[in-house]
Amino acid sequence: MKKISFFNHEYTSETKRSFIVSAGRTVTGSALEIPVWVIFGKTPSFSAFFTSTVHGDEIAGIRILENVFQATNPSTVHGVYVFLPILNPWGLQNQTRYMPDRRDLNRSFPGSATGSMSARLAHFYFENVIKKCQFGLDLHTGANHIENAPQIRGNMEQDTIRQLAEDIPDIIRIHSKASAGTLRKAAANRKIPVLLYEGGEAFRFEKANIEAGTQVCLRLIELWQKFSSLTTNKQRRKASIYQSHGWLRASHPGIFIPKVSPGQSVQKGQLLGYLESFTTENPKMLFAKQDGMIIGIRQLPVVYEGDPLLHFAIPFLDSDSRRYAENR
Repeated sequence: MKKISFFNHEYTSETKRSFIVSAGRTVTGSALEIPVWVIFGKTPSFSAFFTSTVHGDEIAGIRILENVFQATNPSTVHGVYVFLPILNPWGLQNQTRYMPDRRDLNRSFPGSATGSMSARLAHFYFENVIKKCQFGLDLHTGANHIENAPQIRGNMEQDTIRQLAEDIPDIIRIHSKASAGTLRKAAANRKIPVLLYEGGEAFRFEKANIEAGTQVCLRLIELWQKFSSLTTNKQRRKASIYQSHGWLRASHPGIFIPKVSPGQSVQKGQLLGYLESFTTENPKMLFAKQDGMIIGIRQLPVVYEGDPLLHFAIPFLDSDSRRYAENR
């Protein structure tokens, strides 16, 4: 049997490992240290990864993965699970989304050994972990001042992705093809099914989001182990999947007052919120034009024209988010 190892740590049945690896050097020449946690189960039947904080301000995944690593007993699971809780240590340390070269690490995959700083770090992760695995989950949050409802995203046109997503209970499921340069897209190009979890807000540990993310990870550990039986189960239930999503944006500057919450289902004609102007007495009211789900909401009241207000998902394909809501 082929030896399974990650960063020169070979498979040893029913053990946990936590260690530091060097992924390059800082500007002062010291080693860039990356934490890695590995769970070696009873058998090395497959390998899977969990990644977090590819954007340095999206920190909730760190806490989620801590919970999952602590809760998982290597004597009760099969497979090998590699945790990379801090993909972008520079961004985390400097409290910013981006890398020091001003690039988005999640637009740099699969990377290059001779490319930019971001490309080299992406290449390091891809070569040492991502391409060695058969499954994966990438954890994110909403952007700064944007609170997202807990949700799973993936290319639901792919059977493996759809079946895994459908068997995660109590979660919003969204069909979303990966963009070029993302970890998820690079993995898909190698036929590695990767789901994306997104919930909460940048810079924050929110209890409900962390609990939801922890449960998603633990459920995936169960599903990955028995996936071969899932693919042959003809009686599996069909779960709801939202096929389109888009942002409703401010038509003018002012104050945004939402009347809905992340994770709330809405009906056509329902009041979503108000957009008050400093130059007129009557606020504009924002109404839903379709039945759908609020999957994200702006938490900063002051808005400029064009700022995102509400992230809206609908259960059918429609690329034009202007048809999701209307101002009156």
